[in-house]
Parts: sequence; structure tokens; C-alpha cells
Amino acid sequence: MSAAACGTLPGMAWTECDSSMIKQYDYDKDMQVLHLQFGSGRIVSLQQVPSEVAADFVKAPSKGKFFHNSLRDQYKAL
Repeated sequence: MSAAACGTLPGMAWTECDSSMIKQYDYDKDMQVLHLQFGSGRIVSLQQVPSEVAADFVKAPSKGKFFHNSLRDQYKAL
């Protein structure tokens, strides 16, 4: 079973969200990868996410809306 299927990824510095959709996130600035863990436990890692977009995600009042409007179809999942 993969780490994502287990609901954990080693070495992540997760930040919890006040969101009904996204439980927590982590951003790897060097690799430009935004890791999102959903309420179901599923983890999605989006590649080539610029730091400015990741910062906008962090500031977004609705993480779920930001994901749907600005991330989901814009960045490829690993």
C-alpha cells in the first residue's frame, strides 16, 4: 500500500486547515509541490505549483473553493 493510501507521507510538515474539504496541506518550496490531504484521508500532490499560488492557497478563506477554481485542473498530480 502506498504512503498516500495510508494517509501519511514521511517528512511532511503538515499544516491543518479550517476547511470541510481539505484537512491539511504541506508545500515543498524547492520542489514546487503542494501536498493536500482531504477529509477522506486521500493525499494529492500537485507539481509545479509556484510559491505565489501556494501562498494564495494558504490565504484563501475557502481552501475547497480555491482548490476547485485554481488548482484542480491547473496542476498535474504526481
